[in-house]
Amino acid sequence: MKSYEQHLIGTNSKNVPKSNQNEVDWDDPKISYVTNRCRGKTVLDLGCVQHDPAWENSKRWLHKAIKLVAKDVTGLDLYKPGVDTLVQKGYNIVHGNAEHFVFDKAFDVIVAGDLIEHLSNFGNFLESCVSHMSTESKLIICTPNPWHWHRVLRATFKDVPVNGEHTCWLCPTTLKQLAKRYNLRVQHFEYGSSRFRDKFLPLPKRLRHQSWQAELQLVQTKMSRHN
Repeated sequence: MKSYEQHLIGTNSKNVPKSNQNEVDWDDPKISYVTNRCRGKTVLDLGCVQHDPAWENSKRWLHKAIKLVAKDVTGLDLYKPGVDTLVQKGYNIVHGNAEHFVFDKAFDVIVAGDLIEHLSNFGNFLESCVSHMSTESKLIICTPNPWHWHRVLRATFKDVPVNGEHTCWLCPTTLKQLAKRYNLRVQHFEYGSSRFRDKFLPLPKRLRHQSWQAELQLVQTKMSRHN
């Protein structure tokens, strides 16, 4: 494993759900948000392994859902053992770094599902994405919500549990400010939660939900190599 991969949890992750074979949870907020924008499109799915290739058997594995609706999908992930396992099973996934990637084409949709909070360099990531987008392309970012009621409550009394690979928290406001620096605009965002009870709590959306999803688009083409 290369030095910049030493932080990866891989199969040591405890966040692997039980097997549901070929099922897909189409009602999951993240899966619904992403697949509605990938249907019939060419898609690049960044960080698609989700730590452990055992996610292939989960009904909440995002890459499987994208593959079922997209015209064509290419995956990219830093965890080489996971990539190798899924390639052997027939998935079109390449080993690479989401902060530095090069393909010879643009994509209709680039998906970063629960990825940005793992990165060391947002700028390199966004520059790589922009270089593979046209003004018609969409960049979809999904990330944990720092203002989720449970996290706020925990932070009041003790440390908030954080995934061992996470480097940051982002909210819609900070993403808008970051995107603007790279010629991107947040076109739309919404909160969502896979926790059933969260959906019915009498709280504002920004407090009620575990995560949030955003759709970004290029403002103009001058930073893109593909028009």
